[in-house]
Amino acid sequence: MSAGGAFPGNRVLFFGKSKPHTWCTGNLVHALRAAGKDVRWINPFRLSRWLGKEQARDRIFQLTRAFRPDLLFVFFRDLPLPILEELAPKIPTVLWVEEYLDPLPEDVRRRAALSAVVVLTNLSQVEAYRAAGARKVVFSLSACGPTHYDRPFKPLENPPVDVVFIGGPGSQESDGQRPRFLGRLARDFKVEIIGKKWD
Repeated sequence: MSAGGAFPGNRVLFFGKSKPHTWCTGNLVHALRAAGKDVRWINPFRLSRWLGKEQARDRIFQLTRAFRPDLLFVFFRDLPLPILEELAPKIPTVLWVEEYLDPLPEDVRRRAALSAVVVLTNLSQVEAYRAAGARKVVFSLSACGPTHYDRPFKPLENPPVDVVFIGGPGSQESDGQRPRFLGRLARDFKVEIIGKKWD
């Protein structure tokens, strides 16, 4: 991901969970820092666990005032909507979306409308987000980089499967889209699924 020159100012306040399985948020933060941005990373869910919901909310506003960010960078739903509704009208906001949802839930439509830019990793949803009121929608490949993937890769000579999916079946709002897609894939390929909640 190239972040150089793409965003106004230098100070970026990043909101997102740690995502230890994919390192997506870590790769986004790394890319912004590599582009010379001063990035502060806040995990609202961790703050909420440590401080409780109300104190976490107050702490987020306190940190925002102290840092005076030029840009908010929000990983999908990782910042509670009421906080986003207060901050986004005052500070340009980028919303990064990895998850495919069809139709878009009302809270996601609201997040899109509040954001200056929505970045999608699924090209097929660009028009849906525009229809939801997003001012600018761009497509990007998912945030991957060598920083968190430094193990040497050696392909298997005779792989036992063609496709491995790592993850769960998706949220209730996704209405079974992920299982249906993997089911269609399994008609033509050997598919292995690794993850919880598939029973």
